[in-house]
Amino acid sequence: GSNVSRFHATIRQMADGKWYISDHSKNGTTVNGARIQKNRYVRINKGDEIVCAGVPIQNPIPGSPLPWKWIGGVLAAACACILAIYILPTTGETPMQPQEISDTYSPTVTWMRTYYHFEVSCKGVDLSTLRGVPTEFIINSRGRLEPTSKGGVMYAEGTGFFVGDVGNIVTNRHVARPWETEPGDKYINASTFIEMAEAIFREELLNSNYIALVLPHISTLEVKGVVDQTILIPSGSYYDSSNVINCHEIACSSINEDLAVFQARNTHMLPNIKSIPYDRINTADLTLGTKVYTIGYPRGIELQDYKQKPLQPYFADGSVSNMSHSQEQFSLTAVSYHGASGSP
Repeated sequence: GSNVSRFHATIRQMADGKWYISDHSKNGTTVNGARIQKNRYVRINKGDEIVCAGVPIQNPIPGSPLPWKWIGGVLAAACACILAIYILPTTGETPMQPQEISDTYSPTVTWMRTYYHFEVSCKGVDLSTLRGVPTEFIINSRGRLEPTSKGGVMYAEGTGFFVGDVGNIVTNRHVARPWETEPGDKYINASTFIEMAEAIFREELLNSNYIALVLPHISTLEVKGVVDQTILIPSGSYYDSSNVINCHEIACSSINEDLAVFQARNTHMLPNIKSIPYDRINTADLTLGTKVYTIGYPRGIELQDYKQKPLQPYFADGSVSNMSHSQEQFSLTAVSYHGASGSP
């Protein structure tokens, strides 16, 4: 067909035994007459009518379904071990050496960046009518409120790793929602960025001509964080726009568990991405002295010559040095830094 793109759509059988289709075209793909969303895998069944830009294509699903199904709870096991994915051989196996571990698991790691801003509301007051008091803003490098209309950005960097084969990425919750992290010494009276943003906004109101209008409703003032975009660049790829993959959060734990799962949107860019196989995830209890390896991006891409070389994660080894908290919270001697959050 003349309107069918060169790389129009992808149909894949995933690890759950089911079939999915993802549209990559400008002219659209329909399933049973309904146009599907671009770059998002959609489940298809035997007998579904698939049309690419007006051209019917053969449904590839065979007559009988596969005899096995997705094993429930495996992803939860991966999440619970986000900081404890380490290699312990079963009886009779030869332990993997550090070089082999790095070669095997470095390709599963990805650098991540989340762009975000703050939005404020106040019940009983239309803040958008207050001139000079922005309702959508960032906190700039001087610790001051700056309207998003000026084009400034806030972002946080971290690490994630692929699990399964459908483009799922596991990382920390505070990589997905950076406003929940500590602001450090930028604002000493706030324990999180969201508290800092609210305090700065209140100061802005106090210095404006509208404080008398807002004061009766000040208890309903609410500042929230909003994600503008979360992007990733897989290990071994160059840091440029052609390799950026957008993703979105699909699951998130409590703040204390600090875990999040993302889904890559441009899944057609992932055919060569490796993922951590579930059968290599060790769910046994950690013990003091357990050997631990981390693979990630401490300090983000600051320490890399990313303009000349592809991104490569840092590999560090250490051991569990304190188990006074829980299986999900422990201390280790491997070197880490901001940007390594979410490392396997």
